[in-house]
Amino acid sequence: MDVATPRGPEALGLDPETAMSIAELSEARALWSTVALSPRGVRRAMGIQAATFGSGIALAMQHDPTGGYWSRALAHGLTEPVDDALVGRLVDFFRGAEVPAAAIQIPDVLLPGDWDQIAARHHLRAGRTLVKLIRHRSTPVAEAPTELRVSGIDARDAPAWAEVLIRGFGMPTQEDLVAMLASIVGRDFYAYGAFDGDRLVAAANVFIGGDVAHMAGSATLPDARRRGAQGALLKARIEAATDMGCTWLTAEAPAEGDGEGGESLRTMRRAGFVELYRRRNWVWRASH
Repeated sequence: MDVATPRGPEALGLDPETAMSIAELSEARALWSTVALSPRGVRRAMGIQAATFGSGIALAMQHDPTGGYWSRALAHGLTEPVDDALVGRLVDFFRGAEVPAAAIQIPDVLLPGDWDQIAARHHLRAGRTLVKLIRHRSTPVAEAPTELRVSGIDARDAPAWAEVLIRGFGMPTQEDLVAMLASIVGRDFYAYGAFDGDRLVAAANVFIGGDVAHMAGSATLPDARRRGAQGALLKARIEAATDMGCTWLTAEAPAEGDGEGGESLRTMRRAGFVELYRRRNWVWRASH
């Protein structure tokens, strides 16, 4: 049974606009650090381009082995209106970068009344829905029992850690993608792994950006799931972020029934995260 947690930012003393800004910008900074600041050779090999538009960012990966996961735009609409002109600029960026597909991620509450017309005009299709969450450092940390051993990961083990993270997400373990994710370890991120004996079976990381931390990625190998790895890794990252002095911790998880059966969302709730809002991916494809 889920631990009961208050719903909405008001329970934490935040107004909805401030909470949204914290959540969107922390994720954008984490993603920017992962992709736009990856090693030069990786950026060249994968055809990475990055740009800022208003309050948000746009990232494009031309040679994405996943077919479009890493090309996306987010944190838009915080300081400027979400309108046809903004969407047009984003689509032009992705088209110019020659990516196969990209996701424009805008909180549902920021979509304008004529969004259906804008989406149709730019050939956007509704994709998966994510729930954005936030947690205050003072929230008690729930126990997360597991038989697995959780440990920090250093740069020496970063490639093996990155490969587990990628495999856990069901992505191909392409060399440059492994190098991109391995490069974040020891930069702006703290990385953790869950071990079954000496075998690394789950990987996770947390981005530290000033007084805000973002739970930037976590995945478990298929044969090691439902053994408590994700709860334990989340607990370790929460403790690391609070030890680093972060006031707010942010995250996202698939909505119930959208890709992972809500298990990730339930894990976040048990760990004291509060639901803020929902955000659907609006997918653009070059082959529309």
